Amino acid sequence: MNSENPAQPISVVLMDDHRIVREGLAAFCDARPELHITGQCSDGLAAVEMIKALTPDFAIIDLQLPNLHGLEVIRKVRETNAVCKLVVFTISRDEKMVLEALRAGANGYLVKDGPARHLLDAIRCIRDGGVYISPILRGHLLEDSQAPSQAPARPRLPRRPRRPPKTGCAGASLQFEEKLADAVATRNAGAGGQP
Repeated sequence: MNSENPAQPISVVLMDDHRIVREGLAAFCDARPELHITGQCSDGLAAVEMIKALTPDFAIIDLQLPNLHGLEVIRKVRETNAVCKLVVFTISRDEKMVLEALRAGANGYLVKDGPARHLLDAIRCIRDGGVYISPILRGHLLEDSQAPSQAPARPRLPRRPRRPPKTGCAGASLQFEEKLADAVATRNAGAGGQP
């Protein structure tokens, strides 16, 4: 992986169905010498093929892609590539979607209405072995998890001992942290234990 050698830029591919978003991300990344955009596409099926062909260090993936949803892109990539770091880039703040993306094999979840520097934070965090969740989303999830639940309590399965993941989730609730840890453990188990 190029990110292990600081002299070589980190290779990144961009997957978003909105051209203006891809071009904006590409311009932002091109202004940073540590990043190199190696490809862009607007279609989920093309995204899977591009990641397979280019073997980038990172793929930034919108969830709402035509022809193949971003979650399916992540699942298909993880079937053959446990090395590429996959970052969801979306408008969705749905906690279930965050957890589903992590279970599918994503290394991070970034919302589009955050500042551009969060993309750099995500890449650095993930490069260093962490799991990144947008700070904006962490605050949203914290508020939701502290609200009284209307759903009946479900029985909890016994927890297996494990090391907590590096999540970049300072300030998140314990309840969400437990769900996040379970999602990361599920993702890691499916990727042969790769962080």
